[in-house]
Amino acid sequence: MRKRPWLGCAQFQTPTRATPRRLVAQTREEQLWRRCVPRLFAPGEQPAPLTRAINHIGVTPMAHVTFLNLDYQIYLNQVLHTAGGTWLTHLVCVPLNVGLLFYALAIHTGGPDSMFMNAGLVLLAVLAAWYTAMAVKLRSGLWAGVVLAVLAGLWLVANVCAGLVAGGELAWFLRPITLVAAVSAVQAYSHLFEEHVPPRANFQQRWQPVREFIWGDPATVTLQARLQRLAWTPIGGLWGLLDEWWASAKLLPLYLLELLWALGYRRAQREQIRGRSLEALASGDPALDWVGIGGGASVAALGEASASDHDHDDQHEAAAALAELNWV
Repeated sequence: MRKRPWLGCAQFQTPTRATPRRLVAQTREEQLWRRCVPRLFAPGEQPAPLTRAINHIGVTPMAHVTFLNLDYQIYLNQVLHTAGGTWLTHLVCVPLNVGLLFYALAIHTGGPDSMFMNAGLVLLAVLAAWYTAMAVKLRSGLWAGVVLAVLAGLWLVANVCAGLVAGGELAWFLRPITLVAAVSAVQAYSHLFEEHVPPRANFQQRWQPVREFIWGDPATVTLQARLQRLAWTPIGGLWGLLDEWWASAKLLPLYLLELLWALGYRRAQREQIRGRSLEALASGDPALDWVGIGGGASVAALGEASASDHDHDDQHEAAAALAELNWV
């Protein structure tokens, strides 16, 4: 059995529909978005066409708007990146994408006489504040220090590179848009290493084996339908490219946290969080809109299941206990 980066020897079980349930209570961020935009974040059984389109393109729209929901963000990162090829590709491409944001801002908003004085400073401050808030929520001084050091390094290298190519017409392969598109495409298509396509991305509410998604069942799928599937794969990759580019800034601190965990940092905390992801994967139907089970179902499908959730404050007290109430 193959050993995988964070899964170990565990496997994603054969996809099957399971009764939706939470493993972690929803946060105030989630509640706010579901209250303000219920048609998108808490649709009924028949969502509107626009909601279906957004869900197909974004797959996990809630993840794109809840910036401090660490339980959910870590969980999604784990259930969507189970293969070694996917995980390692993201480990390389995510920091490259963040660095390219600084590079683009240095190229387009900086001047030859003020290499470091550009809009990248604003982005640096925003990301530093965001990542620090994440670390404060997890009570991890080490994580904060590592993330801020890596972020500062990316900003510095990006500005130096921009300074080296400034002063003339950029070759097409040095233009920020070209580099961002290339890195994001590699990051997006690394999901082909995964064994399953998530709900919504496959126009269904269930997880689906990649081979079935691309080729279909030879006994039931016609040649025309198969050609249509193959034609759609690169088109769907365009949405994936945009998703990966947008998600990179969020994923950077999460991958650094995974690396710290892999080195032995806070083993009990890692096992608690990892255990929830493994439980969802073992069901064959990991949820996309919450930490738990339910595939692509809307939160409306939880019904009374959500009433049995533990209070979110209690969960953070447990997390604080695991951190031993210190900032190391």
